[in-house]
Amino acid sequence: MNRPRDIVKLRRWCMRRRGEEVSVSEICTGTQIPRRTFYNWWSRYREGGFENLTDKPRKPNTIHRTPDETVKAVTNLRRETEWCPHRIAGYLRKNGVEICHMTVYRILRREGLNHPLAKPRMKRTYKRWQRRHPNSLWQCDLKLVDARWLITILDDHSRFVTGSEYSMKAQRRT
Repeated sequence: MNRPRDIVKLRRWCMRRRGEEVSVSEICTGTQIPRRTFYNWWSRYREGGFENLTDKPRKPNTIHRTPDETVKAVTNLRRETEWCPHRIAGYLRKNGVEICHMTVYRILRREGLNHPLAKPRMKRTYKRWQRRHPNSLWQCDLKLVDARWLITILDDHSRFVTGSEYSMKAQRRT
């Protein structure tokens, strides 16, 4: 039955073994950890010793809050103009307020001003570029085949290949 590892003990053991001149390959093989993980631990150890091998909380030291006047500006713009977050952020940036469109979106969602689409948008129809009459438009395709250019000329109505030819060898630019 596998027991959970004590990671701090494992990190300390790896650093002691490395201090005894044991190769990194042997340490990683014995502990079944990737080399990149070992080197991450090793750099942390060199920076701050064994104390630096313990995990630090991921919670940020500072939390950045959007100023109230910026929130009011965003909500007022949305109510007056019904602009999207990108447009509101661009307008505010032009007026000297540094704000990201994602922050604007979060503000709108929190304030209940986000109006998502009721149903997904319909897929637009695809336009085929095909002529009505033969020989009204030809197109030329180029393709590199075995270091030579294959030039093909097609009729845009019937997709008939009117001509095809290998050209000279392609040269590398240096």
